[in-house]
Amino acid sequence: MAQRQPTLGECPDCEAAVPEGALLIRYRRNGWPAVFAECPDCGGVVRPT
Repeated sequence: MAQRQPTLGECPDCEAAVPEGALLIRYRRNGWPAVFAECPDCGGVVRPT
């Protein structure tokens, strides 16, 4: 059985699942966590939702 990779969320542009391995930066803004990652499908730098 294949294991599912943990994801950061979905790409807001193409709705592809963004795996944790695509993480570029994780930080806090006004006390809330924020991340930027590279989408594996469209190749853009996105904030997964």
